[in-house]
Amino acid sequence: MPEPEKRMEPLINLHNASKVYKIGKLYINALKDLNLIIESGEFISIIGPSGSGKSTLMNIIGFLDILTEGSYHFRSKDVSYLEEDELSGMRNREIGFVFQNFNLLSRTTAIKNVELPLLYAGADRKRRQYLAEKAIETVGLKQRQLHNSNELSGGEIQRVAIARAIVANPQIILADEPTGNLDSKTGKEILETFERLHSQGRTVILVTHDPAVAEKANRIISLLDGRINRDVRK
Repeated sequence: MPEPEKRMEPLINLHNASKVYKIGKLYINALKDLNLIIESGEFISIIGPSGSGKSTLMNIIGFLDILTEGSYHFRSKDVSYLEEDELSGMRNREIGFVFQNFNLLSRTTAIKNVELPLLYAGADRKRRQYLAEKAIETVGLKQRQLHNSNELSGGEIQRVAIARAIVANPQIILADEPTGNLDSKTGKEILETFERLHSQGRTVILVTHDPAVAEKANRIISLLDGRINRDVRK
């Protein structure tokens, strides 16, 4: 008899995940017994109103915060209670972050901004330059790579931020309101960039309050009061 096919472990598995913040004498339940499985290669949007738990969930997934209760398995490894240096190493290897406010150095060239994660990782100058040029080309900005960030348009700045996120070839692109500061035409172009990155095999997770942005994903997870109230695959 043929051997049974081995079941692949999910990329991300959150089980009974809860996060409580203490602010003075107040306790805020940001996530409440949340269960979520994300497979490698998915394109997901996480949507919900302000205070629904979107940012907290993003921070947990991206190893920027830890759970109060429950477990978080990443590639089958329980990372719920790892020390900060271990979490930092996993962030650098596994996650590419794209933020609403770009977080670029304004008086630094596009390519030098893209090189930064590799600089922090200790890569030599030649490798940094090679990988940064490849990432810049991937987002269609090769002709603008020597311009400072403050000489670029909003859409170009966000594409530089995406190039920086993918330069170390992470498995996951985690984007927080990536079109929030852009006009509709530029936002559409940025979403097309994420679709292209997903087609190359990356796992893309967009955190947004905008239903039109959420609809671009293949799976929409809606949060309300720290819980998943809708999980739809298209």
